[in-house]
Amino acid sequence: MFAWFENLLDPYQRYDDSGPPPRELAGFFREMLTPARGMLAASLVLVCVAAAADALMIYFAGDLIDRMRSATPETFWRDHGDAVLLMVLVVAVIRPAAAIGHRLLLGNGFVPAMGALLRWRGHRHMLRQSTGFFA
Repeated sequence: MFAWFENLLDPYQRYDDSGPPPRELAGFFREMLTPARGMLAASLVLVCVAAAADALMIYFAGDLIDRMRSATPETFWRDHGDAVLLMVLVVAVIRPAAAIGHRLLLGNGFVPAMGALLRWRGHRHMLRQSTGFFA
């Protein structure tokens, strides 16, 4: 299961290594993060879904209390059962799935692969240096 996340980004993929890495920080980040654009976008979507579900939980708590006050115990499920099931779906399924997906993408896919990618590209750059560079 985790192997799928671990293989999303190949740290040893081909890249243009004809020149030195960018000297400015923004250019360096842009060049190094380019292979992970899709993974970062998916992670951003998942964390936004989880954050929206967190905000909805507060709304749902207040809404549930209002619904409980407006209905009798005998009619509560008949009148508000669909809304309660929607609340349960968001709180118990969607929010945990989005949070777990975000953590798996970053923890098992992005962080290990980017560490290897940075080390590999730095190593390749050092191998192309002249002997005078090291003196």
